[in-house]
Amino acid sequence: MSVRRAMAALLATFAILTAATAQEKYTLKMSRPDKVGDRSRVSKTENMRTENKVLDETGQAVESQSNTQETSSIYVEKILQANDQRATKSSRTYEKAVKKVDGEAKELGLDGKTVICDWTDKKARFAFDDGSKLTDAALDLLHEEFKDRAESDDIEKLFLPAEPVAVGESWKCDVKKVVERMMPSGTADSVDVANAKGSGTLRKVYKKGAATFGIIDVTLDLPLVSFGEPGDMVKADPGSKMSIRVTLDACIDGSQTSGSMVAKVRADIAGSIEVGGQKVNVKAVVTVDATETQSPADGMKNSE
Repeated sequence: MSVRRAMAALLATFAILTAATAQEKYTLKMSRPDKVGDRSRVSKTENMRTENKVLDETGQAVESQSNTQETSSIYVEKILQANDQRATKSSRTYEKAVKKVDGEAKELGLDGKTVICDWTDKKARFAFDDGSKLTDAALDLLHEEFKDRAESDDIEKLFLPAEPVAVGESWKCDVKKVVERMMPSGTADSVDVANAKGSGTLRKVYKKGAATFGIIDVTLDLPLVSFGEPGDMVKADPGSKMSIRVTLDACIDGSQTSGSMVAKVRADIAGSIEVGGQKVNVKAVVTVDATETQSPADGMKNSE
């Protein structure tokens, strides 16, 4: 074989391999059915800040108020009971749990304690493993966390593509379904779904042992048409909006539930409300920064 023909053959082979690599696609699966005996170490933080302003006719603030809420926890969770898809009972042994409201610490009484979490009938119940009762602050924290747990996997699936994707490839999220699942009951209509946008992008794929991990960015931009409590919604001014940015670095082949999440949420809201029969202009900015890391406890894979 001549040198020229040999070089041509090598180049052709290289081109084929390069094309195959570039076109490799991945089916993203970031959850699997919970199994009795699974033990995971979880670390969470969530910091929320709310700024409210009352404006005069010229748009100047005549009254302002800000509030903060910070929570963080580290615990090992063990699955005690499970159905075909998810856990229905678990134990949580807390290393620490902290909650602060406007800088003031709330007494949770969870550090070093084990809590039994039972939601077999979709109504969560919590008690210490010795049968004693939790503090009201601890119950509030856990009820807030567990209220949407039964649907958390379904929400996650709505962010992921239905078809395999390659690194660098983007996809559109089903914003209508995401909003219906994500927004508090009775408030889904506060989002202008027709003009909302949601997308995800697979940024990177890598191996960690035998498992395949990936880095995924998810972006949601949601125009808001109303705000307030369910049953007492107020029309929002044009330009009111919510943005959500999530980065996931997690196992994508369904063999583990290990990974991390960083989320940033910001809502900018303006509108008019009636106070004492008078129209009052209000403006609010809400920001939430959240992180979560989950890994197998004791160095064991969840799937083992």
